[in-house]
Amino acid sequence: MRYLLCAAILLLANVAAAAEFKVADIVGNWTGKAQDGTEVKYEFRKDGSIVWWVEEPNFKQAFPNGLVGKYSLVEKKPLWEVDFTDFENEKLKAMKLLAILEPVSSEEFKMDAKPGQRPKTFSNETVVFKKAKATN
Repeated sequence: MRYLLCAAILLLANVAAAAEFKVADIVGNWTGKAQDGTEVKYEFRKDGSIVWWVEEPNFKQAFPNGLVGKYSLVEKKPLWEVDFTDFENEKLKAMKLLAILEPVSSEEFKMDAKPGQRPKTFSNETVVFKKAKATN
């Protein structure tokens, strides 16, 4: 019974932490690691623009200043929807990267994305992102 009570308390704590995450909390710098260890970074800006970096030689060569585009975020239950569109790169201008996002806490979320088709569930390509600490 004691273990059941502990599990219930942990579950409620996770639900409360996720509830703290609001749409405006997405603004800022986020870092995560893909399954293969590749670092992925996003800078979500207040104006709806985004810069995406992948620590991978081909990506860095093609987009040395990151891939710039726009994002929109819709809070839904159980998973939020994120659309990445209007990339500045001509070859990717028409691409829509559609994502699902689940807040884990006010400082962490997990996200999975596919070009042109929003995932329905998280996969082995899901990345957990943590908010980067502000530097002064």
